[in-house]
Order: sequence, then C-alpha cells, then structure tokens
Amino acid sequence: MRLTQLALTASLLIAAGAQANEAVIRKALSKQFPGAQLSSVKPTPYSGLFEVYLDDQLVYVDAKAQYVF
Repeated sequence: MRLTQLALTASLLIAAGAQANEAVIRKALSKQFPGAQLSSVKPTPYSGLFEVYLDDQLVYVDAKAQYVF
C-alpha cells in the first residue's frame, strides 16, 4: 500500500513539474517570438528537452526556452 502511494505521489509531482515547465516555455517563447502561434508544448523522452510547434514548425527547446533548435 505504501509503495502504491509513493508511486502515485511521485507521478503527480512529475506531472506538475511538466506543466510548470510548459508555462515557463510558453511565456519565454512569446517574449522571444511576439505574434508567433504556439500550438503545442510537449516533453520529449529526453530530460529537459521539449517539442514545440511554433507557427506550424517543429522546434525543440530546453526547459527554460533559452535554446531553440
């Protein structure tokens, strides 16, 4: 029972962290690319790397959106 609770808590914390990163990324990219349409921000299987659709183009960014490639 305790293991189940621990696993559930860990998954909730990870999900909350991903949502927080999404908000940070959206805010940073809207400042860097004013007027651009952000349609999707998703975490990749690689730690700290996110997939973003910016004006219908796929780009990858780090968790703080300092690096866009």
